Amino acid sequence: MLGNDFDLCIRLAWYMELVSKIFWLLLAGGSGTVARYVITNMMHNSSGAGFPWGILAVNVVGSFLFGVIWAISEYWSGDMDQVRLILLVGFMGGFTTFSSFAFDNARLLRNADWIQSAGNILGQNVMAVVAVFAGIAFGRMIGLFLERMN
Repeated sequence: MLGNDFDLCIRLAWYMELVSKIFWLLLAGGSGTVARYVITNMMHNSSGAGFPWGILAVNVVGSFLFGVIWAISEYWSGDMDQVRLILLVGFMGGFTTFSSFAFDNARLLRNADWIQSAGNILGQNVMAVVAVFAGIAFGRMIGLFLERMN
C-alpha cells in the first residue's frame, strides 16, 4: 500500500513539474509573440510597405538575444536548464525561430563544419520558400474543392 502511495506521489510531482513548464512556456512564448507583433508593426508603420524591415529587425535582434542568453547561461553557476527552456524555447520561440537557425549555423561554422553549414543555410531557405509555394498551391486546391462543394 505504501509503495502505491509513493508511486502516486512521484507521478504527481512529475506531472506538476510538466504543467509548470508548460505554463511558463506558454507565458514566455506569448510574450515573445506580442513583442514580435509590436516591433514588426512599428517598423512597418515607420518604413511603409515594401521590404520587410520589421521581420529583418526581429530576426537579427532575436539572433543577437539568443546568443547573449546562451553565452550568459554558460557562465552562470546555477542550473540554467529551466531558464534556457523558458527564454530560448519559450520567449525566443515566440519572438523568432530564426534565432535557432542562426545559432545552429554559428555553431557549425565555429566547429569548421563548412559543408554542413552551407547545406543547412541553403536547404532551410530554399526548402522553406518552396514549402511556402507548395502550401499556397495546396491551399488553393482546397479552396477550389470547397468552392465546388457549395
